[in-house]
Amino acid sequence: MARLPKFAATMVKTLGVHLEIVASNDLDTSASEAKRECRNKKTRHLLVISFIAPGQGTGSGIVLLRHLQNLDAAGWRITICAPERELASAVDVSPGWRTIAIPPRVWWWPPFRDYVHASNICRAALIARKVAGALGRDLPTHILTVLWGVESYSAAMLARRIGRPLIAIVHDQQEFWAASPARRAYYVRRNQAVLSRADIVFGVSEEILNAYGVCRKKGEILLPAPGETIFFSPDHLVPPPELKVFHAGSLHPWQADNFLALASSLSARGGKLVLVTDAGNQVYRIVSERFPETERMPPPRENDLVVQAIAERASACLVSYALDRDVQPWGASSFPSKLIDFSRAGVPVLILAPEDSAIGHWCRKTGFDLFVSDLNADCLDPMVEALRDASRWRIAASRIRMLAATDFSALEIQRKLEAGLSRAEASVLWRSS
Repeated sequence: MARLPKFAATMVKTLGVHLEIVASNDLDTSASEAKRECRNKKTRHLLVISFIAPGQGTGSGIVLLRHLQNLDAAGWRITICAPERELASAVDVSPGWRTIAIPPRVWWWPPFRDYVHASNICRAALIARKVAGALGRDLPTHILTVLWGVESYSAAMLARRIGRPLIAIVHDQQEFWAASPARRAYYVRRNQAVLSRADIVFGVSEEILNAYGVCRKKGEILLPAPGETIFFSPDHLVPPPELKVFHAGSLHPWQADNFLALASSLSARGGKLVLVTDAGNQVYRIVSERFPETERMPPPRENDLVVQAIAERASACLVSYALDRDVQPWGASSFPSKLIDFSRAGVPVLILAPEDSAIGHWCRKTGFDLFVSDLNADCLDPMVEALRDASRWRIAASRIRMLAATDFSALEIQRKLEAGLSRAEASVLWRSS
């Protein structure tokens, strides 16, 4: 791990601690008054400090956007603090939400190294102080962070200083993207520090909560929030005339073998893949060269348009992970948001993933039929054959529709989040009493 010179590390650490103290002194005088104001107004104010801004697309951005839109509709005030570059392109942020941009650097801020502990303390304190200054006396009642980077560290620091509940949502383990073992070790340490300070930790899977050692008392599973619109009619359960399997989302080169194997099985049965991606995508080029019948749909700006297209044209949609865990290690604990979101289309979902993964464990635990962890034709072909049999198609589609109305319901997932916010608030009130 790269290190600062000893005198520089000491200076940065001292500056970080000083800034924490200053931030605390600035805020203590306004905290009690802000509490009274919040009680009088009978309003809840959520401050989101995140590495990513809410917005359409894939991953944490769209999930965060859906949660905040629902909270806004329920009467919450929303303030979003995110990196300047994120907010600059955040076209989906509601005009009624306040935003606080985190600059990459201010002239007097020391350079930042995200794998050096002293540097993280210093930058987190600087961000916390900037946010506190922007908020003034309008302090939040709750602080929420999507676990990733120094932004989450800053959220934990600010929550502790002003005595507000911290709610952490964990979608992925950042350390799997680390460039070196030393950085990976530090990211684990930093994330565990944030989660130890959180009042409620929402993980997308039991595996991700266990990976960080989150205790059951404050750790809960919160699946990625889907959209609210249902695109299937309950009384219409008929497979489409053409055999088409849709895939939408990130297309990584290391998954090309998955798509080639599925395209081959579909082609042998008169079917085809439909990939929602840009024309220049490497995986699309590889698959379409081998199987020219492969179709491409340009990615629409709004996620709901993809789900609508699947509902209208697809026999099934695909969730795909690299079958070698070493190639896509985050599959061990992350849960595919597209499985939940695409359930709204009401068509069967095919899952290609390792047995030893969060989604693999879920499939085995729930008895999910359309799951394979081997690209051998003996495993893959029966799954594709099931899509050609009308009765088996209806059984698989009915299963997905039931999930869309229960475990994958946008309403139920949002209720779970809001219940967690209330419990976190009660936890802080109990500690302060």
